[in-house]
Amino acid sequence: SSITPGHTKHFQTLFLSRGVCFCDSPGIVCPKLGVPKALQTLFGSFRIAQVREPYHIIRFLAERCLPPLPELLKIAAFRDKDASKNEPWSPLSICEAFARKKGFLRKGGRVDPHRAANRSLTSALNGFDGLALCFAP
Repeated sequence: SSITPGHTKHFQTLFLSRGVCFCDSPGIVCPKLGVPKALQTLFGSFRIAQVREPYHIIRFLAERCLPPLPELLKIAAFRDKDASKNEPWSPLSICEAFARKKGFLRKGGRVDPHRAANRSLTSALNGFDGLALCFAP
């Protein structure tokens, strides 16, 4: 067995009672109904690298983060020069500022917000950079 979802090495069975058997097989992670995909990604049920559009997960994280995510990531100084200080942060602007801070650039010197989003989500999943997931009951 493994603590990482989807990394069970062997087929395992556990008999809960005479008529109920729980089976765990390698590589199968079943999504839960009624739980947002963003939350399942943040808890590790879905691989972050397989998420095509990570900005909705950044929005999910930013809406529930205290202190606010831009403050936690210390990215206010890296905000786009064209944006006003009163303009609210969008998931894309958070990722662009984080990419500027970390130096994530594409060809031509443009920032890479997708890579920054993946790094932020990985940090949240692993509890790095002050991003520890905790939800009130």
